[in-house]
Amino acid sequence: QEKDSFETEIYEESGLFSMNNNPEQSEFLDRFTNRIMFPIHNERGQVIGFSGRIFQEAKDNFQSAKYLNTPETTLFNKGTVIYNFDKAKSAIRRENEAVIFEGYMDVISAWQAGVKNGIASMGTSLTEDQIKALDRFTDHVVLAFDGDDAGFEAIYRSANYLTDKTH
Repeated sequence: QEKDSFETEIYEESGLFSMNNNPEQSEFLDRFTNRIMFPIHNERGQVIGFSGRIFQEAKDNFQSAKYLNTPETTLFNKGTVIYNFDKAKSAIRRENEAVIFEGYMDVISAWQAGVKNGIASMGTSLTEDQIKALDRFTDHVVLAFDGDDAGFEAIYRSANYLTDKTH
């Protein structure tokens, strides 16, 4: 009995599973089924969470979010994490510039093209904690978001926030 209780607690705290809604047979389900997984690292390079991009629609036509992150856990707080920062921080310091992309795939594509100072926030808006982390390495930021309405809004919000927090 104790072992089952301990495992249930671990499953819940990990953020990798979710409980089904069937009262007759409760069980943990893989939160990231049919998703392409992106590990999320902290500044020291340790995996602290995941993001999954929908790969295959569910057979029951259930609509899911395009991206699904690990929920907030003791290890993962998306407002403090910068995607790819562990790999990009030395290039950011060397080039005295960070390029902030809108998404993970943008960062990965840029890295393959030689842009080693590319990062992404864990949403479309930067947080004060993320700006403080960046400020230790550079005071020059390039915003490279998508050219759609959401991207323009994110650029506007981020630029205003960066200006407010750095002056």
